Amino acid sequence: MKSRFRIIVNLPAVSSVLVALCAMPAQAQQADNANPAAAGPTMMRLGGDLPAILGEKEHLCLVTADIYVPSGKTVRIKPGTALLFRNFTGLHVEGQLLVDGTKEKPVIFTSEFDGRYNPVDSVRANAYDWNGIYIHESGLGSVLANCAVVYSVYGINSLTKFIRLDQVTFADNGRADLTIENGKIAVSRDPFSYAIPIKDARIDGVPVKILMDPEMPRRNALRYSGLSLAVGGASMGTWFSVQQARDRQKIAAMADTAVTGLESPLVKYSPDDYDGAVRQRNVDIGLLVTGFCLSALGAAGLGFSFTF
Repeated sequence: MKSRFRIIVNLPAVSSVLVALCAMPAQAQQADNANPAAAGPTMMRLGGDLPAILGEKEHLCLVTADIYVPSGKTVRIKPGTALLFRNFTGLHVEGQLLVDGTKEKPVIFTSEFDGRYNPVDSVRANAYDWNGIYIHESGLGSVLANCAVVYSVYGINSLTKFIRLDQVTFADNGRADLTIENGKIAVSRDPFSYAIPIKDARIDGVPVKILMDPEMPRRNALRYSGLSLAVGGASMGTWFSVQQARDRQKIAAMADTAVTGLESPLVKYSPDDYDGAVRQRNVDIGLLVTGFCLSALGAAGLGFSFTF
């Protein structure tokens, strides 16, 4: 005798469950739209060779694979840029790296879990989160200024001593903060600076130029020419300011002179003398204005030379 089983399906209940399941993704999407912060900050994704200039538009970058400064190339990182590295990724410097951080806008090399820059992620940043910065022997002449290297395995590991560090902060790195030519250098949490003397570079046969800031010639030319123009223009403006004041006094004296006729012994100045004095005053005023304009232009150039 065969048993027969009857399956009774409550169609309304099943329909309700299916509708609820289908509505869940839409509700989650609506929640994300209602709370934009839940999706996290917008980041530029990086991997492979870096562009010549990084951080010109996007200042928050997520490194999803190893990034490189290609051999023979120069990469410049702009102030205020933050690079967040995923696990097992790092920065390889095979060319010249120039990190242009400032005290107000430092450049940050950190973990993708760093809550200061990725507050959405619930995982806390720790040492060993990413590999670090590896400077190859061909990376000599690299300069890292006003930046921070945190939560990495080995911080900065340079195979060449011909680099320059200016006010670099190290914190919460795993094996080391700074290693140069296989020698660990002890650093504190205070900003750290390192530079090799030019004398040592000459002894080792390294071109001194490679250790200098490539922008230094242009910066110095603009700085000293701006200073000279500012001082020279101010001196010129001051001199002709005194001259035009004397011209005004002379014109006033001429205007007060009694004129009874050109043949009269009371005539001290002729009309031509008066017109000439007026013209000289106008010329001196023009030179006064030119001098102070040149001074302002020189001061602007001098100020601009401190921005790069």
